[in-house]
Amino acid sequence: MIKKGKGQVRAFTLGRTLGELTLHVKVAPFPGFHEEETTVTGTPTLAIRDRSGGARGVEAPVVAQVRSVTIPARLGFERIWRDEIPVTLAKSQVAVGNALRVALERETKQARAVVSRAGTLGRVLA
Repeated sequence: MIKKGKGQVRAFTLGRTLGELTLHVKVAPFPGFHEEETTVTGTPTLAIRDRSGGARGVEAPVVAQVRSVTIPARLGFERIWRDEIPVTLAKSQVAVGNALRVALERETKQARAVVSRAGTLGRVLA
């Protein structure tokens, strides 16, 4: 599993066989506001509160009342994801290798069991 930004962006693979192998990418809703510039508008105003050190459950004091706030693009998720693509591909290749190995081991085990049963059955019938 790959985690970036305190778990806000995660990527992982699932599946035990090649046919089941999938890559999953999850992004928490919060980073979307910070990936692209977004303007949040209040009705009628937004109350900006100071939550820098208040106790949980205690309403923080209002610092400003504004009509709208523009959240600048500053997260850089796309850049982070481009940097993670090689790592994700490498991990996916390992997962594919593991899935193939498991599938081949199962098929070999089943084939050996069939051959063993056929040999035992032949001796019993003879």
